[in-house]
Amino acid sequence: MNKILLGLLLFLPAIVYSKEQKGMADSIQSRRKDIAEFISELMSGDSSRLYVGDMDKYTRIDKLVTANQLDTDEDFEFIVRNNRYALLSDIDGDKKKELIFLQIEGTGYFPHFFIYKFDKTKKIYRPLQQIDDKYLYPITFKNHLYFIDIAENYDAKRLTFITAYEITKKFDLVKQISVKVNYSYQIPDTLKPYINDDFLESLPKYELEHFSKRKFLTFNKDKHCIAFDNKDTITYKIDYTSVGYRPSTISFGLQQHDGGSIKFDYIFCFDIVQHNGKEFLVISSYDDRVVYSGTVSMKITIISLSTLKVIITGYLNTDISLSGVP
Repeated sequence: MNKILLGLLLFLPAIVYSKEQKGMADSIQSRRKDIAEFISELMSGDSSRLYVGDMDKYTRIDKLVTANQLDTDEDFEFIVRNNRYALLSDIDGDKKKELIFLQIEGTGYFPHFFIYKFDKTKKIYRPLQQIDDKYLYPITFKNHLYFIDIAENYDAKRLTFITAYEITKKFDLVKQISVKVNYSYQIPDTLKPYINDDFLESLPKYELEHFSKRKFLTFNKDKHCIAFDNKDTITYKIDYTSVGYRPSTISFGLQQHDGGSIKFDYIFCFDIVQHNGKEFLVISSYDDRVVYSGTVSMKITIISLSTLKVIITGYLNTDISLSGVP
């Protein structure tokens, strides 16, 4: 009897520990579903919060600390000038709040995320953690502090991934969930004769190679030239930029064999298609900003290459959805 009782007592901690582990796993999974649902709501509603988080709840670093309270080699005025936000939060549960702040520096808008720990003996904040290359913005949801990071393709004017992180008690940045942003298009009947799959596929890639699929076009990438029907010619220029927040742009000039010409600047993508034996220029355009709302429109202009007249102006409605949601 004593042996049986002893065995149960030895086995009981394992049962309790297993239940604790399962409870923690269920809690993490539940929170992941919550934050995924929260991101979906932001995408369909107040999507600007994905970019700025709960910035209205926080302040700037010079409102929280002075130059003498920050252990850093950087000039404090430089830190203040490039500070995006700062907040105090007790991460490790020791009842002393850590200093968390985001810096955005240089013409490329390069992000630097910092966590500083308060040294109560020296009365100064000392650096604990630095994370680069992530635009981490704080959002509090169901009493949990998350940091949202958005991955973007600026040339394609697309979001690619939205990721929510948490800071552990050991001050590590841990990914809780990452969802992929998907785009699909609704083509109105008036544009269907001029919009094809090749054109739609080229939009997020920002490439001109799709011209090589047109039998009536001669595409010369080295000379920045496109010839069609061995008569009219398009010359184009791509302004590639290394600045992270500004997309590249295309400008081009159309020279007709009979002397007519037309020029366009700052377009996003263009194509030449045939319809009823005639050739048409299809131009797509966006705003300069990256689009992050739930549903966006892309302007389409159709130009007859025989007359250089705009014959149709319409819009492609773009639906945005998320995948990878638990």
